[in-house]
Amino acid sequence: MSKEQQLQLDAILRQGGLDQSGDVDAIRAQFRELMARVPAAPDVRQTPVDIGTVSGIEVSIAGSDSEQVILYFHGGVYVIGYAAATVPLLGDLVRRTGAKAISVEYRLAPEHPYPAALEDARAAYEGLAAHFGPTIGPWLVQTARGLSPAPVESTPYVARSHGREVTFQRDIGDWDEVRGEVARLARLVAADIAAEQRPAVRVVVKVRYVPFFTQSHGRALEAPTTAAAPIEAAALAALDQFNGRRPVRLLGVRAEFAG
Repeated sequence: MSKEQQLQLDAILRQGGLDQSGDVDAIRAQFRELMARVPAAPDVRQTPVDIGTVSGIEVSIAGSDSEQVILYFHGGVYVIGYAAATVPLLGDLVRRTGAKAISVEYRLAPEHPYPAALEDARAAYEGLAAHFGPTIGPWLVQTARGLSPAPVESTPYVARSHGREVTFQRDIGDWDEVRGEVARLARLVAADIAAEQRPAVRVVVKVRYVPFFTQSHGRALEAPTTAAAPIEAAALAALDQFNGRRPVRLLGVRAEFAG
């Protein structure tokens, strides 16, 4: 939540907090009235979605097509709260992280006692895992829970990619300059992997717009190579996939290896 939103919410709560002496329906109505007065930024998009067997709201910034997702569960002691109330908070979060978010509309007590909320939470993250596929989905779930079935081993780590990034001291608004920087980074990456004798099969370009929105696009190479010319050409082709031409804070070029 931005500082401005914090100040607005603080002022609203000070003017009239929740009367917890009422019944659940009355408290929920008061909470909805309070949260309806907290604005979201004009470029924050909210879209109803179904994830697994649960509904929710997808929150993103207009113009974003990020594949990264934050799965969010609102507070409210499992009795009050609703997905739409989180939109101002999540709007600021997705702007800062460059991801999109899904706020889950899980069932509330006392109408739906334990374990209804837990079942909905599980259905939501399993639905999200299914969306990402049979490999990355379960891995995300295990990572979120701090679990892994993989045995601990002493095999040296071998990098699957190599890249270069640069953060600019001033925002770059001229996309001809952006293109020149991407070409320069691609040539540096090509020199690095040539020294390692590890051919690349794919090139990925990362762009971080102002203030903190990040996107990536990639382009496969016709054949594994360490040559600068095809790696630079692939990087520029990946850059052409970006629709936004907003000021840029950071650029990166990454070469991905086979296997």
